[in-house]
Amino acid sequence: MNTNERSSLKGIALSIYSILTHEYFFYAIVAAISIGVYYARAAVSIGTGAMACIALFTVVQRGQFQRLLNSKHIIALMSVFLVFLLSGINSANTQEWLSRLGDNLPFLAVPAGVWAFGVLGRKQIAISIGIFLVITSLSSVFVIGDYLLHAEE
Repeated sequence: MNTNERSSLKGIALSIYSILTHEYFFYAIVAAISIGVYYARAAVSIGTGAMACIALFTVVQRGQFQRLLNSKHIIALMSVFLVFLLSGINSANTQEWLSRLGDNLPFLAVPAGVWAFGVLGRKQIAISIGIFLVITSLSSVFVIGDYLLHAEE
């Protein structure tokens, strides 16, 4: 592969990365996870999988892995899973533990995925909370409406 092709591929990769780390993509992930909490576990998996991909794309860039390791907040959030990993050593049912580890592993990438978006300002946090609250409110309205329609049964 010559230098021209390499720089072309690098440009494509950087443009894809800029799309993935755009704040609207972050809001889409928040919406997918929020919807998944109430309706479809697959949406939670899709959201956390997208965060895992963004984390991976960020970490493989030059110098980013060292920045991630220097971020004490992210390391603290990710170290919560250390307790889960250590619990497997004392587990009598390692097959069940391995199954649960596979289910929970994508959540390990969520802090790193959020880190990839950079510092979230008040506006981004407020919009994220707003998305969650709107989805939660709509869900409760539909549940109450369904209950009222079938209350006499």
